[in-house]
Amino acid sequence: VLYFLWDNVSKRFHSLNFVESLNYMSSVKRLGIDLLVCRTCRRSDVQNQDIRPGEQLLALLKNSSLSEKVTVTGVECLANCKNGCTIVLQAEEKWTYVYGNIHPESDFEQLCEGISGYVETDDGKVPWKQRVQLFKKNCVARIPPQVNLTKND
Repeated sequence: VLYFLWDNVSKRFHSLNFVESLNYMSSVKRLGIDLLVCRTCRRSDVQNQDIRPGEQLLALLKNSSLSEKVTVTGVECLANCKNGCTIVLQAEEKWTYVYGNIHPESDFEQLCEGISGYVETDDGKVPWKQRVQLFKKNCVARIPPQVNLTKND
């Protein structure tokens, strides 16, 4: 099995086997934002899913004009199958967010706006009043950054 990693600097994919991909990911200090998109997501409101909505969302995001700080990566199942397309926003020293129920076309503009809001924060927490409706209504999980975890917590 080969894994394809998108390099935002060289603007190209790198094909790596599983062990190489683990070594690569553990050796690189992530300075930007990782946007993980579930490629296998389906939507219950879509009949013909020859091209899965998750795959469709991934293609739209890869071709969008998001900040260069954002690396878009397709991943296999994020285990939120009943709630449509799911993404993860994560970065070192920032809170990680999982959002679901995203429609690739009708939510796309709002999704990009929400991602931009996350990019602009220092800690990943966009103030509630500044969050897009899509993110207010469809947050699956919020995970604290690892740097804030201690043995006493």
